[in-house]
Amino acid sequence: MSKPDFPTDLRAELARREMSQRDLARATNIEEATISRYCNGLNVGPRNAARIVEALGLVNDGPVAA
Repeated sequence: MSKPDFPTDLRAELARREMSQRDLARATNIEEATISRYCNGLNVGPRNAARIVEALGLVNDGPVAA
């Protein structure tokens, strides 16, 4: 089983939903530039990871691999 890859998973989830980084930024109240950095590999802290998980309606089973 491969290790979760947050940037790849986030980009895939946005594409699946036809959602832009700007849309996610608005839904999470996180700067669009920060969302872009997350999509490009910046480590996501637990607070912002939880905001993203909630905005996307995903299940948070614990710490998000960043």
